[in-house]
Amino acid sequence: MKLVFIILVVFVLLQIVFADKQECKKDNIGDYYIPKGCKDNKDNDKCTKLCKEVCLSEVKEPWGACGSNVHYENGNINPDDCFCFDLQVLGTSK
Repeated sequence: MKLVFIILVVFVLLQIVFADKQECKKDNIGDYYIPKGCKDNKDNDKCTKLCKEVCLSEVKEPWGACGSNVHYENGNINPDDCFCFDLQVLGTSK
C-alpha cells in the first residue's frame, strides 16, 4: 500500500512539473490568445476563465473580451484556441 501511495505521489509531482504552462500569446493583428485553451469546452466557461486569469494583465484595453472562435495563425486554423481580444470602436484605437 505504501508503494502505491509513493508511486501516486511521484506521478502527481511529475504532472505538476511537466504540465503545459498556460500562456497568453499575441498574434500579428494584436489579439491575445491561449493556444489549446478551449479544447473540449462547449460552453466557453473554461475559455473565459483562462483569458481572465492568464491574459488579463496583458490585454491592451480594459474593455477586452474572450472567446473560442476559430483563430488564424500563419495560415492555419485552430478551433481549440482560446483568445482575448479588444473591443474597440472604429476610429478610437490608439
